[in-house]
Amino acid sequence: MQNLQATLNSIGFSKIFSVLLGAALLSGFFVPSPAAAVISSIDVTGPTAGEHLNDGVVITWTAAGEPGDLVDIYYSTNDFGVSTKLTTSGVAFDSPSFTWDTVAAGVPDDANYKIKVKSVDNA
Repeated sequence: MQNLQATLNSIGFSKIFSVLLGAALLSGFFVPSPAAAVISSIDVTGPTAGEHLNDGVVITWTAAGEPGDLVDIYYSTNDFGVSTKLTTSGVAFDSPSFTWDTVAAGVPDDANYKIKVKSVDNA
């Protein structure tokens, strides 16, 4: 055993091992990295164009993604020159809906709002 250790030390095995281990750790070989969002499409299905908000509205959408992908929901009164985020943290992309309580938000009833559902990661 001592002869094997002496032979490995003579060829710099410990240095080679250290370099290989360092490279593997830096490359992420041993550390899994989180997957990027893969939402490939989002379509707002409700409210429909011209629908009047009367004390609230249910926002619905369809999306293609992976489990864990999140979306945020925004509204605008000026074609998204300025927008307001309705969600405080992402909503699962495959949730069936989001209820926007316009009364609690202090938003007047109107038919001139636009809704946007967007990937939290801007994918």
